[in-house]
This record gives sequence, C-alpha cells and structure tokens, in this order.
Amino acid sequence: KASTEDVSSMHSDRRSGDRRAKGRRSDDGVAAASDSDTVLPVNSKASVHSAASRLAQSIGELKSPFSDTSAFETLQQELQQVKKMLEEKMSAAEPAQPIMPNPVQYILINRILKMGLPLEFARALTDDLDIHHDVHSEANDQAAIDRAWQLCLSRIEAIIPLAKDDIVAAGGTVAFVGPSGAGKSSAISKLATRWLLEHSAKDVAIISHDAGSESGAGRMSRFSSMTGIPIFYVDKDHALADRIAQCAKRRLVLIDTLSLSPENPAAQQQLAALSALSQIKTLTVLPATGDRRWIARALHQYQQANSVGCLLTHMDQVESIGELVAVLLTEQSPVHYLSDGGLLPKYIQTPQRAKLMEKLFKANVAGDEADYIAVPTINVHAEDASALATG
Repeated sequence: KASTEDVSSMHSDRRSGDRRAKGRRSDDGVAAASDSDTVLPVNSKASVHSAASRLAQSIGELKSPFSDTSAFETLQQELQQVKKMLEEKMSAAEPAQPIMPNPVQYILINRILKMGLPLEFARALTDDLDIHHDVHSEANDQAAIDRAWQLCLSRIEAIIPLAKDDIVAAGGTVAFVGPSGAGKSSAISKLATRWLLEHSAKDVAIISHDAGSESGAGRMSRFSSMTGIPIFYVDKDHALADRIAQCAKRRLVLIDTLSLSPENPAAQQQLAALSALSQIKTLTVLPATGDRRWIARALHQYQQANSVGCLLTHMDQVESIGELVAVLLTEQSPVHYLSDGGLLPKYIQTPQRAKLMEKLFKANVAGDEADYIAVPTINVHAEDASALATG
C-alpha cells in the first residue's frame, strides 16, 4: 500500500503540471498541449470564433496571381478572331455541307482509299451513285452496301484508260522512250519476237540509238543473230529519218531510243526528232514499281506530239497498283502493254480490265477481308462508262 506521504506528493505534482499547462496557452485562446499531449479546451466558444474570423480576414486579403483577367480576355478575343477568319475561309472555299453524307458512302470511300486511289477520286466516284437515295435510307442493309460497291467497281473498271488497239500487231513505226532501266530494249525484243510468231523476219526491223554503247549494241546484235531481225543504228552518219526511209518496205519498225534524262540536251533533240516525223507513234515505257509522283513526272517529261500512251514494265514486282491506276486516271495516258520480267513473248500482253481490277482489288484487301465483299464478275454499264469518260 502507498503511504500517506506518497499520495500527497502525487497530488502536488499534478497541481503543478496543471499550472504549467495553463501558463503555456497562446494569445488567441487556443490551449497548448501538456506534457502528456492532451489538448485542453478554451474557456469559451467565443474565443474560437474570434480566432477563425481573424484567419478568414487574412486569407481574404491575399492577392491572387490570377486576379487580373485582362490578359485572358485579350487572348479570348484573339482566338475568337482566328475562329471567325477560319470559318470565313472555309465557307468561301466550299459551300457548307456534311463531311460524310451517309454511312454507306463512308464505307465505299474507305474501301477505295485502301486500294490506293486518291480521296478526290473516291468522293467523285461515290457522290452521284444512282442508288444514292436508296442506300441512304438503308444504311444498315448489307445488300445496299454490296450493290453500291459493285457499282463502284464497275465504274473504276470502265474509266481505267486502256488502249483499244494493239498498235504493234497493226504494224507501222513505233518508238519507245523512257528513263534508264525502264525496260525499253526488253519490251522491244518481246514485241518483235511475238511478231515473228505470225510474220516473217523480213517484215520487221529495229532501229536503235544505242550504237555507242558496247553492252547495248552487243545485246541487240545477239538478238538479231538469234531471230534474224535486222538492226539499224542511228549515229552521226545516219539520221533517224534516213533509217526510217531505209526500212520503208518493212511492215513493222520498232525504234529503241537512248536512256537519257529529259533535261539532257541530247534527249531533247531525240524527242524533237521523233515529234517531227508524223508517221511515228511513241510509247512511254515506265516501270510500274515507281511511285505516283515519279510516274506522273516521267509521263509529262517524255510527252511529245506523237505520244499515244504508255507501256508498263515490271508488273510482276508490284503488289499494289492503286497509285499507278491513280496516275493513269489523272494523266489519261492509255496503257497499251503490260510487261513482266520474263524474256519470252508471253510475258508482254495487252491489258485486260478484269485482270487489272483483280490485281487492284486483291492487293489492297489482304488482312481486312471482313470489310470487303468478294470481287464480283463485273459487267460495265455502258451509260456509266460513257458518262465518266466524258466527265
């Protein structure tokens, strides 16, 4: 048991602690913690309210860094001016219209773009569909989408510029121009060999500008030895017109030109000489592996008075021909022949619309079959073909 003196000592220590705690109260009436971390209450609620009021007043007197709104108002006015300017420019450029009139057109345009054809062509192709009003009300009808897609394919097939005649089979004088590596000599060899399958070597001749090149002359010399087709070279002693006159009795004359850049003065002279001879028909030979801009530029550079179209080589090396078709549609350069890599005559053919459409379609739908229907057997509508050709 604790003694009486011990109990008295404990009470005395407690009273001393209370007095020390009261002495540590702050001026604002909030009690400080005691040695035992106990917060003592203030004497009254009024003192707490007074302290809170003083704190609120101090906060209210603080100045916000965003209190000056003049800069924000200026920025808002400038943005409104920019918005108005853009709206005026857009309204002046094109009348207001919905970006995508109906979901079916969106699906069709998306498919055409995946083929590699440009947006402006896709929009023109789908804007005036005959079944436009029908499919607009049947946006969720797969049959409507299928009908519209088949009509789009028919239109594309109808307007691809393909030559109607086989100009080599018909005979005459045909010149081949184009950049180095395009395959002019190979194409001429195939066409000349194909001619031999139905005619005599006495009926055909080749005129070459490549007399100065050992590799070119040697290659043509070997070809002449194998086929019996004579080769006549254009040089400083024999002009092109002279060689053509020398071959006047030949039913078919094929002219192989120099592979020079169109900016080269010699190339310009060569093109001028071809243009001056009205009996010549000129084909621009281009590799199908070139990109859209390069092919378009080459068609312009080699264009001259006697140009009748183009011959596309390396078709076997191309998976997607969408950009190629886009150039042909834009430039309206008829395709006369398509050539693959082989040297036999069977590797050069006149183009067939159905095969081109199959290549155009299949090469661009791999991995996305869910969004496409099968390639239909396309029957070109005559009215669609004529309208698009003239438009």
